[in-house]
Amino acid sequence: MQTLFQDLRYGFRMLWNSPGFALASLLTLALGVGANTAMFSVVNGILLRPLPYSAPDQLVKLWPDQPLASVSKAEYVELRKMRTLNGLAAFSTFTFTLTGKDEPEELKGGLVSASCFSVSIPLSASCRPG
Repeated sequence: MQTLFQDLRYGFRMLWNSPGFALASLLTLALGVGANTAMFSVVNGILLRPLPYSAPDQLVKLWPDQPLASVSKAEYVELRKMRTLNGLAAFSTFTFTLTGKDEPEELKGGLVSASCFSVSIPLSASCRPG
């Protein structure tokens, strides 16, 4: 333990003698800790924390085989008749242009089925594409 204290005193003495190096070291350390904290926050929120649904292992997302294709109303009705699904919601995203007094603004919006609000998952995630 005494050797550790001697090493620490020596290290602080050397840093005190070269303030530029000490400042660069502290800034690098602070940047590394900040970046690590930010990355862990993202990974924890997306990958590690359990989903806020009552049964996250039973959630599925269905989509057509072809990219940019959509499910027809008849296909949606047939999917709703399936007994293997507890609930089914449909959504479609659109881009709208809002015009008025100011510059036109592009807004993203969507159309959702009425069942979107009764499916047993939070609204913030159930009716959002992706």
